[in-house]
Amino acid sequence: MSIPNQKIGYFIETGVAGGAEEILFNSACLAKAAGYEPVVFHFPHPWLKNQCIERGVTSVELSIQRTFKSTATLPIFAVQFARVLRSEKIALLHSHLFGPIVGGGLAAFLARIPHLGTLHDIYMVEEKPLRIRLLQLVERLGTRFVAVSKNMRDFYTQHHGISKLKCATIYNYCELNTCASNVKCAPNIKLFVVGRLIKLKRVDRVISVFCGLAKEYSNIELVIVGEGEEAVPLKQQVPKNLEHRISFLGRREDVARLLCSADIFIQFSETEGLSMSILEAIAAGLPAVVSDVGGNSELVVDDVNGFLVPADNDGELGEKLAILINDCDLRERMGRCSQAVAAEKFSKETFVEQYFSLYNLLLSSKNAQVN
Repeated sequence: MSIPNQKIGYFIETGVAGGAEEILFNSACLAKAAGYEPVVFHFPHPWLKNQCIERGVTSVELSIQRTFKSTATLPIFAVQFARVLRSEKIALLHSHLFGPIVGGGLAAFLARIPHLGTLHDIYMVEEKPLRIRLLQLVERLGTRFVAVSKNMRDFYTQHHGISKLKCATIYNYCELNTCASNVKCAPNIKLFVVGRLIKLKRVDRVISVFCGLAKEYSNIELVIVGEGEEAVPLKQQVPKNLEHRISFLGRREDVARLLCSADIFIQFSETEGLSMSILEAIAAGLPAVVSDVGGNSELVVDDVNGFLVPADNDGELGEKLAILINDCDLRERMGRCSQAVAAEKFSKETFVEQYFSLYNLLLSSKNAQVN
């Protein structure tokens, strides 16, 4: 399946656990198992370095973050990074998220190696539309793109000029969590939120909706897993009389195990690519109530394995949660459908086949040019 002994570089900027980071490390580990030699490039950050050590993947810390942070100095970063890529004998660079795709695309062009960029979101371009020019630039220099949802691919190709021929859709994957596939009709019902605690995730609105439901249902609890800049304000938002029913667990490495105790999954984000949190939840056999944004409708089929609710309709979020709280049979039925969706559309086998076929195509093209 792989072209053996080829070094694949993986490049990411952030140091916070999230979907993009998880997919990067999963890709690197799978590449190693397939016979490639993965190398993770990152700026100094303890969490990223420790993840590389724990997963047995080679890492290279880049000391050139200052030139990466500004568009004006990005060409300098590209020259510096290209030198590193050449010295490490990288055959193909795979970058994740907007900034690394742009910086990595320029560096790969200078190093004369193929470049693949996985797009995980659209809000970076929505926030500053002119950023699309940078993606168009690296596309002209040879970058190929992967979008993690069909919705995202349409956003970039139909509305922002990225070539359909140079942008594929490859879904993230999550292995089925068999221990959590048995939604039980227990007296207490646990509602779970998993994700970064940032404004875009709108956990504050989930808490507000839960507080309203808690007045009617004395048997529900809310569990919030994740860390981020909004952690303190969110904790301060919780009324004193509900502190014993709303738990903040912080960042956890055992999310799959925690989901074994969940009954309903909630995500009410303002924007999404293809949410790893939702994917983990449906792989765990949970019904999911999520905002109808981005690729969420590709994970949750309305009224089949959960509910899609309008992104700004807190009232409907509460109504759909109440339906599930009141109906254990529905929770069980939707949970079984969730695992069926996860197994059919988001398998590791499909992920590996599609990504590594693309790797081999790019590497073969490069070798043909050299010869």
